[in-house]
Amino acid sequence: MSVPVPIPVPAPVRSRLLYVPFGLLNATIAGLLGIALPVLAGRPALAGAAGAVLSLGLAIGAPLAGWLSTRVSATCVLAASLFATGLAFLAFAVPQPCVFLGATFAVGLGASVGLTLATLFVMGWYPKGRWDAQIGWLQTWMGAGQVLGLVAASVILERLGLVLLGAGLLLIAAAWAVWLPPPSTRGTTRRPRHQVRQPARTEGVGVMDTHHLAAFHPREWPILRHRPLLSFLVPWSVAQLGTAPLFAFYPLLMAGRFGVPQREAAALFALATLVGTGLYEPAGALTKRYGATVVLLMSYIVRGLALATVAIAILLHASVLWAGGGFVVIVVTWSFLAVAGNARIAALAPPGAAGAALGAVAAAATLARAAGNLAAGAVVAHVGYGWIVAVSAALLGAAAAWAACGPRGSDSR
Repeated sequence: MSVPVPIPVPAPVRSRLLYVPFGLLNATIAGLLGIALPVLAGRPALAGAAGAVLSLGLAIGAPLAGWLSTRVSATCVLAASLFATGLAFLAFAVPQPCVFLGATFAVGLGASVGLTLATLFVMGWYPKGRWDAQIGWLQTWMGAGQVLGLVAASVILERLGLVLLGAGLLLIAAAWAVWLPPPSTRGTTRRPRHQVRQPARTEGVGVMDTHHLAAFHPREWPILRHRPLLSFLVPWSVAQLGTAPLFAFYPLLMAGRFGVPQREAAALFALATLVGTGLYEPAGALTKRYGATVVLLMSYIVRGLALATVAIAILLHASVLWAGGGFVVIVVTWSFLAVAGNARIAALAPPGAAGAALGAVAAAATLARAAGNLAAGAVVAHVGYGWIVAVSAALLGAAAAWAACGPRGSDSR
């Protein structure tokens, strides 16, 4: 792996400003839009389509970032992604479905490019011995950004248009701040190019978890044909396919079926995300102790049972507490899936190709989520939320069965 050229930025500037643009991006893409997209869509079919085009943008953005990072200054790419994402947020003010879907795709694409570069910036700013610790802090800031975005959506949901306008302007301002070099280096340094083929560490991707994006080049897709890696990718993609529709419809489901105001639904989402952010460290400890295969299997089972609980609550008109509790469990299990999934991919990838494997699996899983959202949006008006979530639970059960019965291999090299 080529080591990125360090960016000559003073230590105080590094520690205070490094994570701000990425935290802001994640606050908008994984926090604010988690509630805003279904609310703006207003109807399940359009919400499913919006979730699909957002996932498509995220999937395309990761390889695009990997390609750009070898040709253009990473600082320039980050500034452009912030600016483009900000403009896309401003486009949400136009009340037309085609503009809404186009803006959603542009937000996913722009944010994906920017977030994929996060690990590369850490590698450029800090010596190799500090990469893991700093990436851990980076992900913590991004998790906090997601929570803040969800809180903002819940507190001022009635003025969602103004919130989206403010988010767009903040992103444009952040693009300008990133583009300007620090005062102490202005006029004395050149913007280096990051010559990076693989990130130091990445984790899985989701509409709600976009702060774990991996850079890869499209030519690395064939790595998915590697048989041990394929044995992981099949249940992983099935699980992502099954879970995605619930997040696409979440506020509409809670309001339409259980009468929960969208403000309270957003607050519950924020609380669950906050709890999940604090579980990455315990997830790492459990993965180290019991192995990634066991943690993945248990996470599939728990998430499937939680989806089944939500489905039963919808179909039998049970208390909202069952649906809300199931949703919280679904959110927090991501911490364990992400950490164990990372470890499993690294163990199954061909020697020296862990970064490429992480990026290719992340993009494939994002496409699976796009397919799940699109299919669910097309049929939800005919079958209802309950049966959609029931099918999701069945898909998680299939993923767990594959993980339990399929080839295992070693969890470490």
